[in-house]
Amino acid sequence: MKKKTQDHLDFVNAASTHESGECLIWPYTVDKNGYGYSASLVDKRVHRAVYILAHGRIESGSVVMHTCDNPACANP
Repeated sequence: MKKKTQDHLDFVNAASTHESGECLIWPYTVDKNGYGYSASLVDKRVHRAVYILAHGRIESGSVVMHTCDNPACANP
């Protein structure tokens, strides 16, 4: 596995157990809207991948939003 891919997976795994209310900023690639992005993840937007690990499947039609309104934040 490439180091970059492993770094992304390590960050997402750590973020899924993050308990602080503070932002947890994705330090890698962001998409055109500022959301953390990783081609290494099933759900390419990092905040959604972290949410799935922390809380389980995202129901169809549901929206995962940041309470901090910071697109680069991955805090679940």
